[in-house]
Amino acid sequence: MPVTWLTLAVGCVKLNSDATICSRKALGDGVLCNATEELIFIYYKQFGELSVLMAQGKSLLYDLKLCTQLGYLEMEVEVDSWPLVHLIKMLAPSVWPFRNL
Repeated sequence: MPVTWLTLAVGCVKLNSDATICSRKALGDGVLCNATEELIFIYYKQFGELSVLMAQGKSLLYDLKLCTQLGYLEMEVEVDSWPLVHLIKMLAPSVWPFRNL
């Protein structure tokens, strides 16, 4: 499926976070770009043995911490995990062990 970059307003930034499991190891990555698609940062990190959902959650948390350390407190965030988005948005307590993350 073709994917295109949706133009952001001037001054906005977009964070794209993802994770995967390879040989039982969780791998996370993230990209932060500005409205003109200039790269602000990119990272890759290994998280050890985790479920896919936990890996996606840890990757997003790591991304958000990097953003705040760099002074980016407002951004558009994109992930490709509906379960992760659902857990973040729901008001009810999440399932343990995701609750701690």
